[in-house]
Amino acid sequence: MTWTRAGLIGAAAACLAAAVFVGIGVIGTADGQTQKPRKAPTDPSTQAPQSQQSPAPPTAAQQAANQPTVPAQQALARGFKTCIGALDSSARSLVQATPYGALSTWNNRNADGRTFSTVIATEDPASTVFLTEAPTRDGGCDSIAERIVPLTQTCVAFREQSLAGWKLAWEASKSMTAYSGPDGRTVFLMQGQAGCVAIERQIAYGMPGG
Repeated sequence: MTWTRAGLIGAAAACLAAAVFVGIGVIGTADGQTQKPRKAPTDPSTQAPQSQQSPAPPTAAQQAANQPTVPAQQALARGFKTCIGALDSSARSLVQATPYGALSTWNNRNADGRTFSTVIATEDPASTVFLTEAPTRDGGCDSIAERIVPLTQTCVAFREQSLAGWKLAWEASKSMTAYSGPDGRTVFLMQGQAGCVAIERQIAYGMPGG
């Protein structure tokens, strides 16, 4: 399953994100790392003559695509391997090409056999993502991703603009509702004083681990 940012993130081009993470159990915490696109170095002495065509240097996006995501790097460093493929692909789909940072938690006593969680902060657009990977007894991996995006518009305006065709799944109060999409995603809308807070939730069971 591939995580998507369509709709929810497209409508939040200018927003600020905030979230709280609570770790449970025996955990370790990695220093937050930030991965940003880098310009490929060039050497004038190695440039081909104008009469010849030389391959273009790799773009920043191509360089980032060839490297594990920051959460995957943190997981590998702590021994989380069984679901490393699921973690890396999920994180890559969530951040895509935007600069981001990540802070992860894991079980110090059995990192590969227990849940690995990471908090990802993206810059453009600004959002906070909570991603959790857990190995299952049958050799698969369960993934849960939650993205929080504060919006400048009201929840009513956002729903009419970005959630057309979605069904009302839950109405907890006048300020808190949830809508389910045709692709299995669920978006919670919470009206705040400065605008609407959109929380997108996706769950994938039995993803391939490696």
